[in-house]
Amino acid sequence: MNQSNVPSGMPSTMMGDMRFVGMFNIIYGALVCLSIIGAIIGVPLIICGMRLREAADAFSAYQSSNDIDALHRGFERQSRFFSFRRCLSSWVLWCSRFTC
Repeated sequence: MNQSNVPSGMPSTMMGDMRFVGMFNIIYGALVCLSIIGAIIGVPLIICGMRLREAADAFSAYQSSNDIDALHRGFERQSRFFSFRRCLSSWVLWCSRFTC
């Protein structure tokens, strides 16, 4: 990737929001895991939260050092977060049609 194509800085509010949403997913996943059935949903929520917090940390590392690898790592972790959330949301919606 060309250095001139890379954004000069990430907004700190975005990284703070990513950390908050990541922590919220981890805490909510832990609470859902208190039931055996809820662990099916809770464990992926915890993984999602961890991936989003890792992405925020990588973006912070990029912001402080302009390391292109940290930027790539941040986007890769953020992509994994969205992939996990998409699969989890699809699965929950699919299962919810059987409970009504």
